[in-house]
Amino acid sequence: MKKRYLFILFGFLVLVAVFSVFYRNGKEVIAPSPKAMETEGDISQLPLLATQNENLNVVFPKTNEIIQNPLVVKGFARGVWYFEASFPVKIIDASGKIIGRGIAQAEGDWMTEKFVPFSGTISFIAKEGEKGEVVFEKDNPSGLPEHADELRVPVIFGKKSTL
Repeated sequence: MKKRYLFILFGFLVLVAVFSVFYRNGKEVIAPSPKAMETEGDISQLPLLATQNENLNVVFPKTNEIIQNPLVVKGFARGVWYFEASFPVKIIDASGKIIGRGIAQAEGDWMTEKFVPFSGTISFIAKEGEKGEVVFEKDNPSGLPEHADELRVPVIFGKKSTL
């Protein structure tokens, strides 16, 4: 009987330890270090609760998060997503109108098939409480549709934004 209680207690402590590794202040996801992403390149090692596909992992903003102007985007992208160490990001409103454009910049050697951290700042104008999307576009200098890709993250606009 004592062994069973000890086993349950041990399991609970392990669970608490695992969650404490990934969460800070009870809500914020800790991203792996940029150096670890360059070396590992394994999508299973990327932060939990991020929006992702096989080539892009957006750590911020998260799905349906309230964003404010200017928006700072962060995440990890495989080298194939970049061209000359950057890729375009746009913010669109609920009707599909582009209300902000910017560039996400690689923060490491982008000429790899592994994940490389990125960040960028996008200014936009939107009404508080409205919904929209942040669109992360694979840089496609050829313009060929077979090389195009994007990842859309639904968001909610926060305080009235100004440029």
